Amino acid sequence: MITTAITGLFVITDKTYLAARYTVTTNDTAGVTGDNKFDRIQVGGGYWYRDNVLIKAEYVRQNEGAGSGSQFTGTGDIDWDAFLIEASISF
Repeated sequence: MITTAITGLFVITDKTYLAARYTVTTNDTAGVTGDNKFDRIQVGGGYWYRDNVLIKAEYVRQNEGAGSGSQFTGTGDIDWDAFLIEASISF
């Protein structure tokens, strides 16, 4: 597999940020034919509520070809998108 990614981070204040990431993976395994590409776009932002508590929101759009290697069945393309909200606590 060959993976290429680009990530950007913009710090707005000490407590807030915006981020984006684009990833492309190509499955170059022997015997794979057809659509062997997987790509993903992520755009989001975060807020440090406390030094150890991060709250973030993110939009994700993912396109998977049938031969991308990320599917169980390997039949047909799978495209999806989602909006996620997450809180993380570090100890």
